[in-house]
Amino acid sequence: MTKEFTGILDELDSNVWNRFVDVPTDIVLFYKKKDIKRFLCTYDNMLTKSCALLSRGDGRYFVMLNKQECKKLGVHKGAELRIKLEPDTSKYGMPMPEEMEELLAQDPEADRYFQQLSPGKQRSLLYIVGKPKGTETRLRKAITICEYLKSVEGALDFRELNQAFKDNRFKLQ
Repeated sequence: MTKEFTGILDELDSNVWNRFVDVPTDIVLFYKKKDIKRFLCTYDNMLTKSCALLSRGDGRYFVMLNKQECKKLGVHKGAELRIKLEPDTSKYGMPMPEEMEELLAQDPEADRYFQQLSPGKQRSLLYIVGKPKGTETRLRKAITICEYLKSVEGALDFRELNQAFKDNRFKLQ
C-alpha cells in the first residue's frame, strides 16, 4: 500500500504551516477510500517522519516539512522531492520515545490518563517528549507530562502544560 510520487516544495503564507508538498489527488483518494490517516513519509530516501495528509481547504492535500527538515535535505522552495507514503501501523501514529514508554510502564495512573486522551493529544505529547536530542531533556519533559496529567486528572490544557514546563514544576528527583 506504499505510494510514491514526485512533488515540488512550496511555501504557504500562513502562521501555522510553511513548507509543503502537494499530494496527487489519486493518492489522496486511494488512502481516503481505505480510511488511512497516518503515514510514514520519506523524503528523497533521506528523511522519514510521521505525518498526516493535511487539507488546504479546497480539496487538495499536502505533507509538511519544517525549516530544520528542509535544511537537512538541503532543499528550498521550488525543489523537486521524491516522496514515499506508507501507512503508519504504530499504536500512536508516531514513535513512542523510550523515556515516555518507561515512565508510563512504571506509573499506572499516568498511563491511564494518557490512554484516555484523544489520539491527536497523545501524538502531541509524544512529539513534545521526542523532539529534544538529549535523553535528560526528554526524560524531564516526560516526567513533567506524567505528573501534570496526574495533577489535573487527565484534563489536558496545553497552555497550562507549557506553563508547567516553564515553571519546571515537576522536577527530577
